[in-house]
Amino acid sequence: MSETSGLALDSLSTLLTAAYTPFFMMIWIILNGSVISFPVEVMPAFFSYGYVTPFYNASQAARAIVFGTKNTIGDNMGILLMWVLLSCISLPLIQWYVRRRNTAQDPKQEKPYA
Repeated sequence: MSETSGLALDSLSTLLTAAYTPFFMMIWIILNGSVISFPVEVMPAFFSYGYVTPFYNASQAARAIVFGTKNTIGDNMGILLMWVLLSCISLPLIQWYVRRRNTAQDPKQEKPYA
């Protein structure tokens, strides 16, 4: 669970800079944490996004292991691995975009060894 959250935070902290990272982190934790306390099936339809959030899937997998509930570990791990894959793909793309944006603002930054 921490890998998916950490990679998402790394990706967007590069884009948002240190000034806006706490705001993203608060929103990320609220959106993920609001779907793990009650079953998504009994919550309003707005919370249907919870089926694909990392915290929900990690908690469902942990419940299946610890309490022996319905075994959806394969689905949960698949969704968690997709979050890791999405973050691993988006991190270099975001870093490339930020680098291009910064070099467009400061042309001297283009050749650091010259």
